[in-house]
Amino acid sequence: MTYDEGKERGRLGEDAPILDASTRERLGRRMREMYEPVLDEPLDPRLAELLQALEQARSAHG
Repeated sequence: MTYDEGKERGRLGEDAPILDASTRERLGRRMREMYEPVLDEPLDPRLAELLQALEQARSAHG
């Protein structure tokens, strides 16, 4: 859903802050720069096991 779609559906309040396109793009680039290194880090083995168990449970139920 785009920002405008959310606004049209009334999910954002009347006084919700509005970011112009260039600000949203700049913010998105900055967030990608900040979080990209985290994506390259190895996952804690305990968390990996939990995620695998969750995936197996989802597969078994649906």
